[in-house]
Amino acid sequence: MKLAVRIVLGLAAIVVIGVNLARIGRTRVAEQAPPSPHEEAPSSYQIAEDSEPESYCPDAPGTKSVHYGLFELEVERTADDICAFRVWKSKGPTLAMDEGALAISAQYRDLDNDILPELIVVADSGGSGLHADTFVFTSKPQPRLVAKYDGCATRVRVAPDGTRALQTCDLGMNMFESVCNACSPRPAIFYVLEKGELRNVNANFVSEFDKEIEEEEQALKPEDVKNFLETKSEDDNEYIDAPARPIVLRIAVDYIFSGREAKAREVINKNWPAFDRERILQELTSRGPR
Repeated sequence: MKLAVRIVLGLAAIVVIGVNLARIGRTRVAEQAPPSPHEEAPSSYQIAEDSEPESYCPDAPGTKSVHYGLFELEVERTADDICAFRVWKSKGPTLAMDEGALAISAQYRDLDNDILPELIVVADSGGSGLHADTFVFTSKPQPRLVAKYDGCATRVRVAPDGTRALQTCDLGMNMFESVCNACSPRPAIFYVLEKGELRNVNANFVSEFDKEIEEEEQALKPEDVKNFLETKSEDDNEYIDAPARPIVLRIAVDYIFSGREAKAREVINKNWPAFDRERILQELTSRGPR
């Protein structure tokens, strides 16, 4: 009888030990589980990406060199306190250069989801005009300059579908319709890199335009709109100095740049003097996004 009890207790102990070993085994497997086949490990290029632009112009006269994949970036502060830069392919020719900026920043991000990040260099001229030259470089099929454009200082944004885009703004309407510089429309522009070229994708960022439009609408006072609508001529001081005029312009321009021309017409028909509606609509629609 005692022998039988000992055998039963021994078997029970073996079962308990086996269960515990199985649990330990499952825990170790979970801790050391390989990554899902759908979650690829980041490449060395992706690990080297810059989440935010880096400012590189030295504080004192001199040069600073930075290595980005296949690109070399050299930034110089001259004796005249001006920033200049040069980008070239490693052991290759100069791809682009610029002189006369007040600040130089660079960012290294994969814009077209091909693992190889692009280099974005911004030469900011400063001042109230907000002008900055942006240079976009790619490594495929060979290191090259994709595009240079003038606008607000560029930053990388993410579209609702996850696509990375370059955000700048159109400065072609500074002092538009004789409004003050600070009052001028500066609509956003969004570019994606597709097949080696930049393509406008403003329609993918309608929600961003709507945020700006909402703020402008809140600033538009009914009394100011009423007084503006009563003006009869472009020579009327009430027309020229109307507080509502630059606000209505900015709202209409944001609708046009986000691909909603019909909404822009509604805004003008409701908030712009009748004598000038067709002229201003033609002027605005001719300045759509590029």
